[in-house]
Amino acid sequence: MREPVYPDRSVFAYDASRRLYAEGEALGFDENYRLAQLPLVAPGHPLILERAPGADHLNGRYERERLSLVAPIGWEILTSGRSYREFAEELSAGSAGPKLAAGITEQRRDRLHATIAGGLQESDLPRIIEVVERFLREHGPLHLRILGPFVGRKNTGRIYLPVIPEMIRGQAAFGRLQAALGLPVTNFYAVGLFNLAEELNPAETRELSALIGNWQDEVLLETRLSSLQILGTHDDLALSGRSRADISAGTASPGHHGELLFRRERG
Repeated sequence: MREPVYPDRSVFAYDASRRLYAEGEALGFDENYRLAQLPLVAPGHPLILERAPGADHLNGRYERERLSLVAPIGWEILTSGRSYREFAEELSAGSAGPKLAAGITEQRRDRLHATIAGGLQESDLPRIIEVVERFLREHGPLHLRILGPFVGRKNTGRIYLPVIPEMIRGQAAFGRLQAALGLPVTNFYAVGLFNLAEELNPAETRELSALIGNWQDEVLLETRLSSLQILGTHDDLALSGRSRADISAGTASPGHHGELLFRRERG
């Protein structure tokens, strides 16, 4: 087994996309969250946008299935380490904890993923599967690290865990795969993990910001993936998600999505 080499987080878009809150500022829900996720997280909430001009959402769902290439993240693997448990317990015990939508996290436990490429076309799936199979034959299994929490400028009610893929020939693995597919390199691959059902007041925002700052550089998990997935969904939380193809080296069928390599124990 090769020893993976990981790029510095500065290679990725996480820090540039991070939402920082000034003293006295409160975490509010942006329009995208109110349209696409809040209707699923807290049905009937007064801040929900049922629909919006130019968007095809209706109460958080859309009629046409959307297709993405994703890296599935196993719930049992992610949550098995002490560092992850300490982070999750600290988050739940904090003042923002009662405003977390715990039920949604539970519903999504078998759908956790980091998106590599979204907006795929049905007609392009055979080519995409072929390219991914070839990539995994040449480079897989793919090693990755999952870091501590991130809140961005978009979907401000959602807490993500950034993913750091290993380096392959001087480039992050997911970026190299995006380029092989003829797609833009995003340098942004994150697992959407927790959702807020209510906005935060300034004190709660300050406490959450401090927690994020304390944990954001921690490696919660190191794992490797032997397969990737074409995910179809009718909502942004993938509550309606289904696997269209589990792609490993040489096959597109149901497969094993990962194994634990390393757990960073904090302290």
